[in-house]
Amino acid sequence: MLQKTENVIDHNGEQVFFSVSPCSWMYPNYGLQVQLSLAENAVNAESEFILDKAFDAMKKPMPELEAAAKGMAEKWLAENGAAILHERVATWRARAAELDAEMQKEAEREAAAQKRRDKSQKAKGFTHRINAWIHPDHGDDVERVAYVVGEPGKAEIDKILRSSTVKTDYVVTEL
Repeated sequence: MLQKTENVIDHNGEQVFFSVSPCSWMYPNYGLQVQLSLAENAVNAESEFILDKAFDAMKKPMPELEAAAKGMAEKWLAENGAAILHERVATWRARAAELDAEMQKEAEREAAAQKRRDKSQKAKGFTHRINAWIHPDHGDDVERVAYVVGEPGKAEIDKILRSSTVKTDYVVTEL
């Protein structure tokens, strides 16, 4: 597996990480692409990417690519400073917090809806819920939910999972 190599530059007393993008040596005439960030192994949203289309990175040894990348990164930092990187991190953190809050709300809504469904099914006489995840040979996984009376047996669970390649991905919940 191809891995990006990580390097660090000291810029005005703070560490700036840079890495050579695999695109640089994977695609002919792509050029040298360098990812800059304030965090090692940063996500793309908190990084700045710079590209030198004139640089032929194909078949160059990694030390040569890293040296060129370091030069590009230092030049970019001298011209732009690290403020853009700080903005990217702040923007990403704010958006990640928004996404976390949205996911939490959705999880709470789903839990409340599940509780209402369970209550309704229990009133109908069902005693257990089976949540089974079907993993077909091809395509997306699907969750199947079944309500049963009494503790479900292996045959009942096997029937629900018959079209799944994985026969153990289920949870039984007593209502």
